[in-house]
Amino acid sequence: MAERGWIKALGFDTDGVLVNADPVHHEAFNVVLAKHGIATIPWEAYKNSHEDYLSLNDYDFFQEYLASQGTLPSGELVAALCEEKDHIYEELSLSKPPAFYPGVVETLRYLKGRGVRLFDVTGSKRNEVLSHFRREHLESSFEFIVASEDVLPGRGKPLPDPYLLAHQKLNENSPAKLRPDDCVVAEDTPGGIVSAKQAGFYAMGIPNTTPAEALWRAGADLVVTALKPSLYDRLLSIQERPRSGKALLEELAGQAGVLFPPRIHVDLSAQASRGRYDQSGVARRIARAAVNYLSDSNWP
Repeated sequence: MAERGWIKALGFDTDGVLVNADPVHHEAFNVVLAKHGIATIPWEAYKNSHEDYLSLNDYDFFQEYLASQGTLPSGELVAALCEEKDHIYEELSLSKPPAFYPGVVETLRYLKGRGVRLFDVTGSKRNEVLSHFRREHLESSFEFIVASEDVLPGRGKPLPDPYLLAHQKLNENSPAKLRPDDCVVAEDTPGGIVSAKQAGFYAMGIPNTTPAEALWRAGADLVVTALKPSLYDRLLSIQERPRSGKALLEELAGQAGVLFPPRIHVDLSAQASRGRYDQSGVARRIARAAVNYLSDSNWP
C-alpha cells in the first residue's frame, strides 16, 4: 500500500550503505595506480582522508588523488583510468562479490512490500549497482538509479547535483509533486550527507564506514546504527514533516538503533581557519557546509 504519512520516498547510497563494496573499489583503484607507477593509497588513508575519498565517484577520486600526488591530470587521462578501473572492479567483484550489510535485504523487501517509492543515488556505475541488486533479485525494488555517469565529471558528491537529479526524476512521472524534504535518504559519508542536504533532502547517516560524529558534523539529521524494518516502520508512521533534524530525532527517541549526537564543543570554523580542513576543495566544501548547518540550526 502507498504511504500516507510525511515521507513520500526513500533514497539510498549503494556502497557503504547497502553493500560493503568500498574495499573492492579501493583494491581496484590501487591496481590501476600501481600499473601507472603512481603511489598506491593504504586502506586507512583511503577511508579516513580529509578529501573524503569514500564519497567520490571514480572520476573525482582520480582527479583529487593525482592532484594530491603533485599531478594535474587531463580529462582524457582521468577518463582512461576510470575505464581501466571499471574492468578491474568487475573482475574483482566476480571473484569475491561484495556482501550486503546485515538487515539491508530484509529492509528493502519490507519497504517494497509497503509500496514505498525507493531510489538509489550512487557514485558507482549503473552496471556495478545492478550487479549487486540482481544477486538478491532487488533490481525491481528501485524506481530509478542516479549513477556516476548521470552527472557531469567533477559534479558528483559532495556537490548537490546527484540529489538534484534524483528530485527531478521523482517528479517526472508523479501527479503529486514532491519536495526534497518529503524524502529521507541514507548515506555513510560526510560528502554524501552534504550532497543530500544541499539539495534539500533529509539525510540519515549510517556509520558503516565513517564515525558517527563525522556524519553529525557534516549535517546529518539522524544517525542510526543499521537499516532495519522496525526503524523504517517508525519513520513511515510520522504524519507531519519535522521542522528540523532535531525535531526528527525527537520523534524517534527511544527507537532501537537511533544514535544521539555528542555535544560538540569544538568550533569547526576555528578548526578550518587553522588549516585542518583546507587540504582540498572537497574538504573545504564539506567544512563550510557543516559550519553553516551547525550555526543555522545550533544542532547538535
